[in-house]
Amino acid sequence: SGGFEPYWSQRSRDLRQNVRRYASRAEKNQLPPRLAAVTDPAELDAAVQRYAALESRGWKGREGTALAPGNLQEQLYREIFRQLGATGDARAYELYLGEKLAASRLLISGPRMFVMLKTTYDEELKQHAPGRLLLHATLEALAATGVGRTVEFYTRANDDMLTWSSSQRPIVNVTLLRNGAVAAALKALSRARASARDGRQSPA
Repeated sequence: SGGFEPYWSQRSRDLRQNVRRYASRAEKNQLPPRLAAVTDPAELDAAVQRYAALESRGWKGREGTALAPGNLQEQLYREIFRQLGATGDARAYELYLGEKLAASRLLISGPRMFVMLKTTYDEELKQHAPGRLLLHATLEALAATGVGRTVEFYTRANDDMLTWSSSQRPIVNVTLLRNGAVAAALKALSRARASARDGRQSPA
């Protein structure tokens, strides 16, 4: 509440100075930061595709966990953003350094909350901390919407993320299965995997 400046003034001095330093470094290297807010439903699909292309080039791509062009995860996000974009409840924020896409965030929203779903950045530009610059610019843009919604970081927060937050709480994940046989099969599979891990860890 109260807009962006009261929120930002309550962040740590180190965080505020670091963000200023990253922005200044980018400017000095002739890579002026520019925020692009994608809210038009007709443009969201392309924004998700740009996100996937960027994330797939980073460490998640190397580990095989990225939202990548053509994979099932990308297809899921494109469908989610098609549906929620039609009701104004999906958006993407992109940070450009110069003319290059440096970082991207995918968000969805409801009546009382914006939810940060995914974020990625160009690892070749990591000296400019594009993810942090994008987060700062995104929060400022969301505050400027004037709708007074909470911004939720739906993630397992580390110390860095906690410096951006005003409050924290546990997240509990629950899986609900309507079919008892499927539930039993999944439990058996989980026990088998745990047993296999224990076996690998046992001394010879």
